[in-house]
Amino acid sequence: MYRSLVFSLLALSTLTLLGIVGTIAWQDYQRHGYLEAGRAFGAAWGRFAEIPASVARLFQSDVLTPTPVALTADNPAAPAELTWQGAPSLSSGDTEELQLQRRFMLGLINADRDRYSLAPLALGDNPAAQWHAEDMMRHNYRSHWGTDGLTPYMRYTLAGGFNRELQNVSGPDMLTGATEGGRELPGELLARTQKGFMSSPEHRANILDRWHRKVNLGIACAAFTCWVVQQFEGDHLRFSDQPGISGGMLRFVGELEDGLELDGVAVWYHRLPQPLTLGQLDATYSYGSGQYPATFLRPPLTDRRYYPDSISNYGWKAGIDPYNLDPTLARIDAPPLRVDVAQTRAVPWTTAARWEAVGSSFRVEADLTPILESSGPGVYTVQIWVKVGEERGVVTNYSVWVR
Repeated sequence: MYRSLVFSLLALSTLTLLGIVGTIAWQDYQRHGYLEAGRAFGAAWGRFAEIPASVARLFQSDVLTPTPVALTADNPAAPAELTWQGAPSLSSGDTEELQLQRRFMLGLINADRDRYSLAPLALGDNPAAQWHAEDMMRHNYRSHWGTDGLTPYMRYTLAGGFNRELQNVSGPDMLTGATEGGRELPGELLARTQKGFMSSPEHRANILDRWHRKVNLGIACAAFTCWVVQQFEGDHLRFSDQPGISGGMLRFVGELEDGLELDGVAVWYHRLPQPLTLGQLDATYSYGSGQYPATFLRPPLTDRRYYPDSISNYGWKAGIDPYNLDPTLARIDAPPLRVDVAQTRAVPWTTAARWEAVGSSFRVEADLTPILESSGPGVYTVQIWVKVGEERGVVTNYSVWVR
């Protein structure tokens, strides 16, 4: 009798696991057009492993939580000891509790940078990271993109940012049950989040990027689950006239940090933002600078010289664009499938009407009328490239709306 019962339970468990595998594989196929069996089994096993705990919670009359240790602004604890009183709720402002969480996360980031002899980061004041963390918590999703269709650099620009930004995001692995169960307090969750970032090559590269000077931290916690946004930014230029497009003319004026030299300008295009569904957001893994580079700028030539080419073939890799996905896609609570697709495009050059780079100061004006007529209304993001010695880098991703 017992043997028969054990066999029945094993058979039922196997069928349940295979059913979960099939569901995840089919959702992946809807999104990406192909199957990846290893990922489906891995994600399914994580979901399957949650079943016993979920069943057990049905029979618990009371869920016990660890007794938290109070943390005060005058007595910040070491990372391993850090906890907070109670479970933080959606923040409506820069509360003392949120400030403590940010200080703690900043300490984790700088401790990791210190291990590689990198300068510590200052805490930034751009609110875009907090907007996004709270939006992810409110709608229970995890993506670089927002429900409003904005990318990180668009949010950053709208919130007053003008430097180059790069973003890490983190949230619960199992989104459908993200606000239930769990025993870890926010301090423990933030420490585990940072450890997870450092174990991922892409997130780790953002944390250890030597061009960064600041980090804007968005943290939203509920029911022992935290959504975290680390939005890094540089601090290598100042605009006296921020990029803008009027009458087809792009203009911007500013000053670079000493030692940097203006090296190039690219303008990327993305269609005007529109709301995205949770199914679309669940499928996204990363974000880029836009859907494609609309044009590259170059200085005017004198003395009867001319440029031999007006178009360059440019290649880059891009993740899944949620705008290209079916809005009716069902949600999936497994981490999104990583897909990097090689892209190529014939990008036109635009010769600037004015290109002044004297010392650290710069002024650029360029007629983008043909580019605007070709691409149409959208978000045009200006990238300014600089060089120092043999090294090149981007110092701004500034988005301009053209309707």
